[in-house]
Amino acid sequence: MLFTEPLFLFGFLPVAVGGYWLLPAQGAARRLWILIASAAFYGAASLPWLLLLVGMTAVTYLATAYLMAGTTAPARRLGLALVLGTLLVLGAFKYLDASALARGSSVARVVLPIGISFYTFNLVGYGLDVYRRRVTPAASFVDLAAYALFFPTVTSGPLMRWSELRPQLDAARPTADHFERAVFSLTCGFAKKLLVADWLAAVGEPLWSNASGLGLGSAWIALLSYHFRLYYDFSGYSDIAIGLGHLLGIRIPANFRAPYSARSVTDFWQRWHITLSQWFRDYLFFPLSRALLRHGGTRHPDLTRATSLVITMTLIGLWHGPTPGFLVWGAYHGVLLAANAQFFGGRARTPWPLARFATTVAVLAGWVLFRSPSLAAAGGVFRGLLGGNGWGPAPTSLPGVTPAFLMLLGLLAVLTNLPRDTVDLQPRRGWIYATALAAVLVLALMRMGEPTGFIYFQF
Repeated sequence: MLFTEPLFLFGFLPVAVGGYWLLPAQGAARRLWILIASAAFYGAASLPWLLLLVGMTAVTYLATAYLMAGTTAPARRLGLALVLGTLLVLGAFKYLDASALARGSSVARVVLPIGISFYTFNLVGYGLDVYRRRVTPAASFVDLAAYALFFPTVTSGPLMRWSELRPQLDAARPTADHFERAVFSLTCGFAKKLLVADWLAAVGEPLWSNASGLGLGSAWIALLSYHFRLYYDFSGYSDIAIGLGHLLGIRIPANFRAPYSARSVTDFWQRWHITLSQWFRDYLFFPLSRALLRHGGTRHPDLTRATSLVITMTLIGLWHGPTPGFLVWGAYHGVLLAANAQFFGGRARTPWPLARFATTVAVLAGWVLFRSPSLAAAGGVFRGLLGGNGWGPAPTSLPGVTPAFLMLLGLLAVLTNLPRDTVDLQPRRGWIYATALAAVLVLALMRMGEPTGFIYFQF
């Protein structure tokens, strides 16, 4: 069941939200309802996937409630090992099939369960926080399962800490502000996905089938389409998730804050997929840096920081998939972050137009590595972008590349350079505003038709 399906919007959602607010705020009834609704939502995709998620949650609950909550060091370490063991499950689904294929083995293709990366990171983060005694363990399995399965975020985030969600499940009834924010966020999300991202995908994706042979115009159309599609698709999902949270009176953290207006690569990663960046910062970069400093890194703090950044970003690349392109993309951003931290202290000291231009070029180059089916294909795309493959056909002769589409790319170049994202905007009251918002929402919903998955489902 997708957020962009009529069954979700007009069937599941009214029942889930209505039932939630009919229950009392105090007590376990509301959390149990969230668990039931979320299990129905996720289980609609696959019952075995639901059982896997419940099983991983059960292991985490037992480890934190009965081992980490104790005082004996062996029990706490065993609990930590069980929690971290869920990463092995994630690794098996993501990399076992690719490893077998690399060895030439004939194996059945492993289908990646939707959202496994996101709920695994939520469970591991929760377990690490319990181990460090930063939060108390969940009072019941229902509480933890409601957190792990929380339907607005289970499939593609944003990542949400236990300490952020659990207190809000006992909140009072929502105010008018919650519903205003919900309608606004949902409208922005549906418009980004259905009106913009899907259009960009329909035109731009076919060009990547001949990635290494793209001419100058084709290469730039393909890259810019993907550049904007990736943002509008994923930030559209995040806006919808945030809007669903508002319907339940729950504030879900922002995942994007105008990342394409960044003035340095450091600034970009503080604005792009924020909750993932913060997760890796808190649970990998900081502990890794401290470990390196304890083992002689204090003599070379700059090298320690650079090493930690490159390792962290390389693992972020590897998290996206077991391919050389993702690995090189992650390491590439790690080197850029390390260089920026070393020479600019994390801040660009050049005039802002030049800083923004340089950051955009760096990000675009990274997307070539990220999207290309192989490193050889990425090399072909780079040649095409620089004219090495010739001019190629005129852009307007490409399927779907109409004057309207070229105008869309130009408009998006302007909109994505604005300093504020949709999460930073406040809904307004008034007939003109309400009419415009309703018109955008209707136009977006008219594009539902055959639903298309969100791009980050594959991760």
